[in-house]
Parts: sequence; structure tokens; C-alpha cells
Amino acid sequence: MTPPVAVTSHRAGWAWRLPWAAVVLVAFALLGYGLWATVYFAPTDEALEQARTGWLVLVLACVLFVIAAATAGSVLQAPTWAWGAVLVPVVLTGGLALVASGSLFPQLSLLVSGPAALASLIGGVVAPRRAPAARSPVR
Repeated sequence: MTPPVAVTSHRAGWAWRLPWAAVVLVAFALLGYGLWATVYFAPTDEALEQARTGWLVLVLACVLFVIAAATAGSVLQAPTWAWGAVLVPVVLTGGLALVASGSLFPQLSLLVSGPAALASLIGGVVAPRRAPAARSPVR
């Protein structure tokens, strides 16, 4: 005799997908603002203060992307490529911001990681869900 399988409604799935999409969009907007704020051409006090604020916003955006990837993988049961693509901005843009902070490489990497994040947003919302793992009967 097999144990009963919990059936989730279609509405319950959308209850998790729409806030997840909002978190990804907010993280993407924060990433863009953080990268914009870190660009300065003259090291004035105002420019350096804005750059410090930009780095904090950039770190916050990377943390939100990691939370979104974990949620997509565990709660939403999104395909692996969808939650893996959420991590592309963290690895490329966040990593280059740590390694090459004095250059424009982090800003240019957003041209590559941005479409990946938007593709993961679409994939996380509309892609078919993974089937739940089969449970073995416990005796």
C-alpha cells in the first residue's frame, strides 16, 4: 500500500512564484543601481561615499539572488537551469566587483549576466515543475 501523495493546487504554486519573481526583479534593480553608484571618475568625498553605498547595495543584491536561487531550487521545484541562471549575476558581476573593483569589468559583465537573470526569471515562473521524488514505503 502506497502512502497518499500530497497534491498541491495550481494556485499554491503561483503563490510562491510571483513573490519569487518580485525578489528577482528587485535584486536585478539593486544590482543595476549598485553598479551605477560605484562608477566615479574623480575621487571626491561625495563620489567615494556614493561608491561605498553602491558596494553595500551590490552585496545586498547578490544576497537576494542567492536567496532566490535557493528558493527556486527547493520550494518552487524549478528546473536546474532556471535556478542556476539566477546565480550568474552573483558569480560574474559580484565576483568581478570583488576582484576588479577599480575597473569597468563589473559593469560590462552585467551585459552577459543580465540576460541570464531575466531568462531565469521567465523560466522560474513559467517552466514546468520537476516531479517530486518517489518515496519508498517504510515498513
